[in-house]
Order: sequence, then C-alpha cells, then structure tokens
Amino acid sequence: GSRPRFGRVQGDSACACTFPAPQMRCRSVIEHALNEPCAQSTGSHKEYLLIDARKSGAEGLLDRTFLMRQLLNLALAVCGRLIFPPPCQALAPKHNNNAAVNCSLSWSDFVHISHPQLLIDAVPSNHSHILRVPRWGGWECNDRKYQQWRWNHTRIRQAVTFLPSHRVRDLASGALSAAGLPQNATFIGLHIRRRGTSGKMCDSSVHRVVSKVRLALSSINTSVPLPLLYWTDDTDPAYHKSLTKGLMKIHHSVFARHIIHMDPILQKVTQSNYDVFAAELVLRLQAKSTGAFVEFRRRQSCRI
Repeated sequence: GSRPRFGRVQGDSACACTFPAPQMRCRSVIEHALNEPCAQSTGSHKEYLLIDARKSGAEGLLDRTFLMRQLLNLALAVCGRLIFPPPCQALAPKHNNNAAVNCSLSWSDFVHISHPQLLIDAVPSNHSHILRVPRWGGWECNDRKYQQWRWNHTRIRQAVTFLPSHRVRDLASGALSAAGLPQNATFIGLHIRRRGTSGKMCDSSVHRVVSKVRLALSSINTSVPLPLLYWTDDTDPAYHKSLTKGLMKIHHSVFARHIIHMDPILQKVTQSNYDVFAAELVLRLQAKSTGAFVEFRRRQSCRI
C-alpha cells in the first residue's frame, strides 16, 4: 500500500500523519509511519494517529506514568497524539486507602511532561485513525507479536521525559523541613518494601538491610557525616525498633548515625498516599544524586 504522508498541524509544531487504510493491523500502520521520517516529509494531511488509552484501566502511580510515557514516545515516533485518562480515573483507589483521587488534579500536578502537546483531552469529531489500548495496558491488535516488536523497535526511542511537578517537589521540600533538614540536604536514602507477591520480594530482614547499608556507605565520597532517611510499607513497630537499633550499630565516617523515618512525616504533609509516594520518589532522586540510595523491593534490586 501507499505510505502515509506527513504535514504540519496548523498552529502546532508537531507533525501529523495520513494513513491510507484505517482497517490495517496496528503493526502495519505503525511500520508505515516509521518508514517516513517526519522532519523530511512533505505533503498535506488529513488525520494523525490517535492512541486512545481511556480504557486502559486503573493502577498505581508508577504503573500508569510508565504506560503513559511509553505511549507518548510512540505518539512522538509516529507524529500522533495520545488521549489518556485523568489521574482520578487512572489511579486506583486501592493504593490510596480506598479513596478516589481528587478529580481537580491533572497529570501536571504529578509530573512535568517534556512533550505536553502530544497529550490531548478529547477525540476530535469524526476521527477514524485510532489505536485503542485495552484495559491490561497492551495493544488492541490482531498481531500477537506486535508487543514484542514494539519494545524492540529502534525508532521508538525514550525521547519523552517525566520530571516531578513543582507541587510534588514542594511536598518533598515540606517533608524535609518538617524533619529538620534543608531543602538541598544531602542524605542516605533507604527504601524497604516488604509487601508483595510471595517469592518475588527481597529478603528485607534487619540483618540483610544493615549489611547492604554498610556496604553502600563505602561508596560515598564525603567529608561530612550524613543522616539516613528511610521509608517502608511495614507498619510493625517491632520491625522499626529492631531496624533502628541495627542501623545505629553501624560505625562509619560518612554516617552521622541520625536516622529519620519519613513515612509519618510525609503523612502529616499530605493525606494522599499518591502524594506521599510521589514525594518519596523526589527524595529517592535527591539521595541518588547527592548521597546514596539503598532499595529493598524486588529481587533484582536487593543484591549486595
């Protein structure tokens, strides 16, 4: 069949695509689009490919932002657009103490998207070139090998970036202030996740955590001893007491032996678990960039 033609969308810096056959399989449509580099294409256009993820379901913040970012990268590669459900529909209440997310919040309240023009709010009238994403987050395509092909395709690069929003950064800064630390504090970060599918989680026993933290301290290059901030989904007071006691036994020149449990502090700053989690992600980035970050989550992230 004929290749799609590319042109400029009036009033927009991104290009749009014309697909000759709406009934084509998903892989064929995207392959046609990827065969034409947008920057070098000319000609008129009728419609761009619209990726419709409104029925992709509701999951956690990392899951949904990961899916959105992949779809935005695909939209960028094919000169398309993405329609994605708002946070109050995409973020599952089960991760927020069974409370729905406030519908006044948009994705810009959680993340800063590098290519916001790719994200649209509604399907244009009479738009026919639509790629629908089903509930499980894959592709509504007949081609069973499409998913594997999509991940391995070199043209679909990770050009779209997500950064924490100003609102989320303010939440993290507020938590650091409440902990008695400056906004630009340097610290050791420790994340321990103990709940999850049996057999897939780390060994997060106190002995194992203390051993890994001690090993991480040897890689820190600083002349100023650093505090340790930790957050975890474990609510057992006995575990927290034992963990603090074990960490305090570590004697190292870069460890100030000052331990702060951040979960109760963050929960005073905001009552939304999604906000707490988003602010924790900011603290993780800060720990990685200025100090050290140790994580006990899934098996691949907990090797010493």
